[in-house]
Amino acid sequence: MFLRSCQRLATPSFKIGTNEIARFGPRSLESSTHDFRRMKALVAPGVAQLNLKFIIRNHQFHETGYNRTMYFLNRALHPFYGRALWAMTLIITASWVTCGQSAVFTIPSTDIQEEKTIYLEADLFAHFDTYPNGGFQSYGPTVVYGARKNLEIGANLFFLRDESGTSAEFQPNVKWKPFKDNNGVAFTVGAIAFVPLDEVSGTKTSVQVYANLSKAIESLRGMRVTGGVYQMIRPDADFGAKTGAIVGLEQPITKRATLLFDWYSGRNRFGYASVALGVDVTETQNFGVGYSFGNSGRGNNYFTAYYGLTF
Repeated sequence: MFLRSCQRLATPSFKIGTNEIARFGPRSLESSTHDFRRMKALVAPGVAQLNLKFIIRNHQFHETGYNRTMYFLNRALHPFYGRALWAMTLIITASWVTCGQSAVFTIPSTDIQEEKTIYLEADLFAHFDTYPNGGFQSYGPTVVYGARKNLEIGANLFFLRDESGTSAEFQPNVKWKPFKDNNGVAFTVGAIAFVPLDEVSGTKTSVQVYANLSKAIESLRGMRVTGGVYQMIRPDADFGAKTGAIVGLEQPITKRATLLFDWYSGRNRFGYASVALGVDVTETQNFGVGYSFGNSGRGNNYFTAYYGLTF
């Protein structure tokens, strides 16, 4: 079955008259254009030397961002995870390594990274327009680690460039598969935290918890259907829908290529339908391209490309 990291996409806002719809913004749908562009956040997967060099070359983050990152991580994470997780985050951030979670394309899948293996991914998300009209580029590193047979841990680190400048978000997460049978049925539960690293991305940490169930149909060339629900914990009051459905479909078309479809319901930062093509170049390498369409908002869409490596 096709496996890749969860691209928790980072898309900014899109104009609708004088208002905007924010892909991952924590502000309400009725917020002003200015508020949206100052309060948007990020989500989704990637890692590669190319990405890291681009980040260092194009941002002041390597000069002043480290101290700011530690300040926000300490403030946001300490009340919930304690000193042990803060220390782990310090090491991860200092070495520019992050982890993600396996996904269909944008929604979490029922796959779990193989035990004691690491999956690295580099991602690019872009809305092709000028910055004043909602154009943006988002990119960042992802790593998924198989901690145990049915348990993976990870986090994403994403950067967003648009008219407001550059913002960043850190996303530690975990996923567990308590059930899988010989008939192609699997069940997983998981959680992902969204930790803003600067004032542009916001100041409040929120968490998404989810559960999903999948069924593989061998008579249809191994097609797999996934369905589940998600719930937001501690989002901003004007976040939008806090509960919703997740739906996915993976249809192999050749030995190495798979068509991917998935959807987050809700009018919030996750509310998108996506279609993509994923290709397993080798047993350890894969890449893909796709496009996502917002549940609401004219012009609310973006392009995605990724490259992944398992070792």
